[in-house]
Amino acid sequence: MLKQTLSAGKSILPGISSADPALLASTQAFVAEITAVASGSIATDWKMIGTAIVALVKSAGQSPDYSAISAPAVQKAALAVAADARSSCGLDLSGAARSAVPTPSK
Repeated sequence: MLKQTLSAGKSILPGISSADPALLASTQAFVAEITAVASGSIATDWKMIGTAIVALVKSAGQSPDYSAISAPAVQKAALAVAADARSSCGLDLSGAARSAVPTPSK
């Protein structure tokens, strides 16, 4: 369904801003769904990535609070998910995995 929406040039949440509570709620639901359906070998990795994604969305366009998130652990999880996507689904997520974790500025 997501692929069809994007292929049609449409947005999943049209007209939504970074501060809209619907964005956070939708992101949390999306992360929960992906984590629930992820294969056992990468479920923990998806949970780690999901935590980082939710922190980013929760920041509503401001600097995210990454204090409870280990950037190297998220990067490792992203690489594991990318490897699984490549071997299990034939999808190349390598570009996404390399840039999955922004470097926090202090």
